[in-house]
Amino acid sequence: MPNRDIAEQEYLELTPVTDSISNRMADSLFRTIQSHERTDASDGILDDIRDLFENGPEAFKDDPPPVYEWVITTTPGETGPTLDYYVGTDPQEEQTWLGQQLETHLPNEYQLSTVETEPLAQITESAEEFTAVEYYGDPASPWDWTMPLSRFDDWAADTDNTTAENQPLAAVLETLGETNRPCLFQVCFQRKPNFSSDRHDRKKLLKKGKISLENYWTERVFETFGSEVSDDPSQEARERIELLDARNVGCAFTMSVRALIAGAGPEATALGEKLAGALEPTSGQHYSITGQMTTETDDVRDDIRARRIHSPAYDGWRQRWGLTEYTSRGIVADNSEIGNFCLLDGNALTKRGQQALGVLPEEQTTDTGPSTDLLDQYTNGGFPVGRYRSETGDDTRIAVPPALQPQHIGLFGKSGSGKSVALINAILENYAATDGANILVEPKGGEMVVNYLRAHYARHGNLENVYYFDCSETLPAVSLLDIRADLAAGVKRTTAVERTVDYYMEILRQIMAGDTFDDAVRSPDVIRYLLKAQFDPVYGADAFTHADLKAEAAKLQEDQTPPPVSDADLARDMATVANNGSRTFDNIMGGVATRLDKISLDARLKALFNTVPDAESDRFDLADFLDDDAVIIFDVGELRQHAQRAVTLVVLSNLWSALKRRQQRRDLLGNSQTTDTESSDDCETPNSEIQSSSQELPLVNVYLEEAASLATTDLISEMLDQSRSFGVSLTLATQFPGQVKDTDEGAYKRLLNNVSTFVTGNVPVDEHLAERLDTAAVPRRQIKRKLGSLASGQWLASLPSEYGMPEPQPFEVNSLPLPEGHPEHSDTPDIPPRRVREAITSAKQRSADRFGVSIADSPDTETVETDSTSTESGSPPPAVDSALPFTERMPPTVAYVEDSHALACTECDTQHNPTVDGLYDGISCCSAVEEVDDANIPICDLHLNMSADERTATEYSLRQLYFLQAVYNAQSLTLDRRAYDIVWDSMQRLREYLGIEKSAVDTLIDAGLLKRDKKKPHLLYSITHAGRTLINEGHRKGIDHGHRKGDLEETSEHVLMVEVGRRYLVSEYVEDDASPVVEVIPYYEPSQGSSVAVSAASAMGGDSDPQEAVDESDRRRLDVVGVDPSGEVVVALEAERINNDVAEAVVADFDKMAELQPEEAIWVVPSRSDGARILDALNDPSDGTPRVDKEYSTNTAPEQYRIDTPGLTSVRTVETLRDDLRE
Repeated sequence: MPNRDIAEQEYLELTPVTDSISNRMADSLFRTIQSHERTDASDGILDDIRDLFENGPEAFKDDPPPVYEWVITTTPGETGPTLDYYVGTDPQEEQTWLGQQLETHLPNEYQLSTVETEPLAQITESAEEFTAVEYYGDPASPWDWTMPLSRFDDWAADTDNTTAENQPLAAVLETLGETNRPCLFQVCFQRKPNFSSDRHDRKKLLKKGKISLENYWTERVFETFGSEVSDDPSQEARERIELLDARNVGCAFTMSVRALIAGAGPEATALGEKLAGALEPTSGQHYSITGQMTTETDDVRDDIRARRIHSPAYDGWRQRWGLTEYTSRGIVADNSEIGNFCLLDGNALTKRGQQALGVLPEEQTTDTGPSTDLLDQYTNGGFPVGRYRSETGDDTRIAVPPALQPQHIGLFGKSGSGKSVALINAILENYAATDGANILVEPKGGEMVVNYLRAHYARHGNLENVYYFDCSETLPAVSLLDIRADLAAGVKRTTAVERTVDYYMEILRQIMAGDTFDDAVRSPDVIRYLLKAQFDPVYGADAFTHADLKAEAAKLQEDQTPPPVSDADLARDMATVANNGSRTFDNIMGGVATRLDKISLDARLKALFNTVPDAESDRFDLADFLDDDAVIIFDVGELRQHAQRAVTLVVLSNLWSALKRRQQRRDLLGNSQTTDTESSDDCETPNSEIQSSSQELPLVNVYLEEAASLATTDLISEMLDQSRSFGVSLTLATQFPGQVKDTDEGAYKRLLNNVSTFVTGNVPVDEHLAERLDTAAVPRRQIKRKLGSLASGQWLASLPSEYGMPEPQPFEVNSLPLPEGHPEHSDTPDIPPRRVREAITSAKQRSADRFGVSIADSPDTETVETDSTSTESGSPPPAVDSALPFTERMPPTVAYVEDSHALACTECDTQHNPTVDGLYDGISCCSAVEEVDDANIPICDLHLNMSADERTATEYSLRQLYFLQAVYNAQSLTLDRRAYDIVWDSMQRLREYLGIEKSAVDTLIDAGLLKRDKKKPHLLYSITHAGRTLINEGHRKGIDHGHRKGDLEETSEHVLMVEVGRRYLVSEYVEDDASPVVEVIPYYEPSQGSSVAVSAASAMGGDSDPQEAVDESDRRRLDVVGVDPSGEVVVALEAERINNDVAEAVVADFDKMAELQPEEAIWVVPSRSDGARILDALNDPSDGTPRVDKEYSTNTAPEQYRIDTPGLTSVRTVETLRDDLRE
């Protein structure tokens, strides 16, 4: 029973508790599993009927039932081994269902979490030699596999006759827990069909006294010589019949069990022998379980990796004749028995075993939460965390008080967990609890912002203190290249300049997607020099625009003369650049221009960076709002991702500068504990002093949604490190902190170390977060499992504490109710919607009029594509030959950016080339290629060889033309196989990749541009001569067809068959060291020198019937051959499509292969019935000379033909040949 290789995947990790699993629980669980059906979508009755005629009953062969895998692994550690207990399924899609059943049927306290792991890799990567144990079913006779094994209730803790410690699986675990070497124990099982007929046959034998194999043959001898055989069963037979009747033959499983130990030698052998005997207690009276050591460890590893279940083979003729042992690795167990092999009762383990497995004591399965004394500090308002329910059932509203918020807050949860609602509640509550500004940067846009504004209006009756910038229409008039406010606040000029230049360079770096910015080493230096020159106290200014900077860069490039500066060091640096040779200088300045153009090419960024208001009142500066009880919202959701980051960093740089200026003013007034702003940035102040200092300043709260891409910036790192003494709290909301680690591990560590409040939902895999949250009382393993088991609306909170008080252990809270005003709130006050809309519009307009830079008239304003612009007539951007503008399939972590014709990572916005390589880079950027469905890897490059006028003149849409091109490229095998492989992929994929409706394809077929091939092995289209002519694809001999190239007028079906054959010969012959074949050649012409050229008109598709132009070389061409070093053909392969000329074509193909006298001549046919038609043609050819003398029925699989002639040695269907490739 082979199963696919699943070395890497998700598992369910099961953590037992000291509560016991009752027999009722186990029985119910396995009855449910056994009755579960694996459903498959039907292709429709017409296809089923067609398949039945072509392939017989094989066409309707069902997929095997799901495989369930239970694994225990041992990982060595300094204080002893760690055991992990996993459950998996094949197919993977069944895992969610199985998890639901485990949660339903096992004790409520058992914890279940999702993890990504490779259990086998943990073993194989730690050693080169291994020791293996395989477990066998060992019946007393070949028929006694029908007899029962030990039942689970014989060992369950709720029985009176046995102690729980004797549970068989507990013995396995205790054995594993005694070693400090990597080990793996695996049980795989799947549903077994009802075997009542086998039981009936066994009962008949028992009634005749055929108890053992010896009895069987003795009775057979008596029967042969006419002796009477008693029908009265013996006492032993009656007892066996009673046991048989007790077995549930309708609810059984086939199971294989094995163990793998890292290492070899006496110690590993002793461990293996102990494991081999550990399951003997599961044996029944007549059907035993025995473990055997094996030296075939490679086979065991393969079986583990493939989750292979061996067939129960006990009573074959060899066993009945006593020629071999009647044991099998396919063990049969019913629902009352199988629990002994996979269910682990935590109460059955010793304390050492419980510790190794992480069994949770009963007192730890319920979250006891913090004491009342510790809770008191979180009950007086602030950042709301959630509702904590005590053991007495009382709900307490938990909030981080303002004094603790400057230690920063992390809010983590996957999509749909409720982060947005949590942020809405946080801003509402902090607006009342603090005196400073609440600043929200929202990159998702839409509902979250509007829902907050509705809730604010419902609570306060107005939006008077709310400033709302919809950045798709209006940007805040922040003057970025401006040090006037810093100078007015008493900041030294050099400090102000360095700070502003750093901010600008960071923003430019983010716009250019990270490392790309620094690729040209000198260009960023020159930009920094120019910025400082523009700020020169003698020759420069206190404020300037991005346009001024570009003009200065252009002047430098043109004159190769640096601008005048008063700083001697800066003048010397710029002179060094200008003194480079012309070519080097041009390269440097070209890099400068490329980087500065990134801002100029985006209308929004261009407007923002060219804003330098003359009057202070026209400028938007967060310094004016820090001490106000205000809410400021920047909705950047409609901006492109690079613009989102740029605008966000502009806002944050203005905020950080404003906070430092505020502190500077306090310093000048003597109201701070430090007197120098810049030295205070670097000081290490105890938390108590920081809190005392920051409490003198109104607390400013900043909320950053989707903060993972920002957390890696120098600006955020600096704010996390230093901002506590500046009276500001950062709330970083993201799906999980590991998103930051993928980009910058240093930033990830700073995030974990500098954030003190963690409120996290379900985060299945984040080892460092679990380590950050663990405590002596709540270890990392328990935190990790808790994080993976949280349901929607549940959060794990880890909170800081007041100075001198211990921090509470992490505890669970539930989400707060939706606020009034939220559209889903059940009891919102009756406020006319019109009034709310008017208030939102007024807040937006007021913000735009007083502090905004309008871009409503910008030609670069993005528009939302409507249905009318997304029709069959839609076209890609001009001069872009690609399928990407059309595709309906894309990995969830990558998006197509039409304006720049690029692929962008949806997590970090890094852009990549619009190619399959770029797509893989985009996937790998913040996720894993292995997690992406192959169907979501679209074709990318797609050159359409038609001029703009030709495209316009045709009656077909661009989408239809590109689909014709895609089919042509697929037939030509020129598409990247990672995106489309004709051997494995249906052309339904191409339809999805071009976003083309079936009706549009049918139009092409009706017009004779395309034809539909058979649907076996999958849907294929072929482009016709007329279709190639339309898209200007010639068919030139030696280039598009001919030796090694292909056949004239070849169909996609034939291309697929030839390519399958080619890969098969490579795999079976070239890669076999024992084979003389060194090269496989498709479309092989034995004697090219005698070929007659196809006319130019035919080659280019000009004849009315190009098929008539097929020359002698075409008729002599073999589809695929394998040749030896001397060029002699060793094996030939013919891909035979069955057409009207089958009688002549088959004989001709046979003769041309036979002429070369290959050692093997393989025929590949579309279906089983086609194999029979080939034999018919060869048995009765038109020339009267039979080529073969054997006949087979249409019901015989071609693989079973036994023919050995020079022109035919075997016949294979294309699907069976493909299956060989898959293996």
